Amino acid sequence: MPTPLDQLDYTQVGVNYQSPDKVLPETYEWNLGIQHELLPNLLLEVGYAGNRVVRLPNRWDANPARQDTDLLHPTSVQSRRPYQNVGFVSGNTSNAWSNYNAMNVRVERRYSKGLTILGSYTWSKAMALYARDGLCCFTIMDINNLRMNYGPGNDYTHNAVISYLYELPFGSGKAFLGGAHGVTNLLIGGWQFNGITTFRSGAALSLTSPVSNNRGNRASNRPDRIGNGNLSAGQRTVEHWFDTAAFRDPLPGAYGNSGEGILRGPGLTNWDVSIFKNVPLRERSILQFRSEMFNAFNYVNLNNPSTNTGDARFGRISGAAAARQIQIGIKLVF
Repeated sequence: MPTPLDQLDYTQVGVNYQSPDKVLPETYEWNLGIQHELLPNLLLEVGYAGNRVVRLPNRWDANPARQDTDLLHPTSVQSRRPYQNVGFVSGNTSNAWSNYNAMNVRVERRYSKGLTILGSYTWSKAMALYARDGLCCFTIMDINNLRMNYGPGNDYTHNAVISYLYELPFGSGKAFLGGAHGVTNLLIGGWQFNGITTFRSGAALSLTSPVSNNRGNRASNRPDRIGNGNLSAGQRTVEHWFDTAAFRDPLPGAYGNSGEGILRGPGLTNWDVSIFKNVPLRERSILQFRSEMFNAFNYVNLNNPSTNTGDARFGRISGAAAARQIQIGIKLVF
């Protein structure tokens, strides 16, 4: 535990207490991978990657007010602090941690006959202390119960990305119509198709509540969880992404029991594709006509729903990522 307050000298409210326990974080990493050539130019790799970071910095109220004995009859915050001559004291220490574990699968077709493909898939779990205070800094709810802020935060369980490039086999020197010249070769040769396709599961979501914890610190509050809250894929709608009836605001002065990352937001499906037309000008220069499409199939990728119980849109989704975008250009390549 950090150095007690009675051993320190405070002369003003709101001081920033740099604990002697604050040290540099330590990171431990480990990984294992196996590669195998399935076919000529086709490689499969399966691996595991993990890491753990300890002694991460975190903030806490070093002069916390205890919870009221009777929440229905609240008393002043200052009267419940251990040291009543000062107010909030921003303690800084290094007892937070995080960990990450993932299975990685990679399939690569090396460039051959105009085609190359690289596909990667990650099945992962990222856990950490995700303290939020809505201000400039991160503040733990309770320094004696760090696991109240522990769970999946910036976590996507499934993530797959496939990139590809294919030079169409038409025109001079290609498999089809390889003897074409002049205008014919100009029309059918030099075409190239490229793309990046992404599939990703939804982000971990944590809920918040506007009800004050009445402890005089910067830590935000969260609702009480009285049900599961998650809905099946068939039950989810834009207006009702999760079961809002499974959550209720805590009594003023108490922390809610909803944990970190207990819900999942919408996933993502995205196709970015492009078509190039390469026209040789001289021995070492090419005029390239480019047509690029982002979110080519205009897939609706929903934003996350509102997760604040005080928001009239609680449980609803009110936006989406960008729709299809197309750009056309000309590039001179030397």
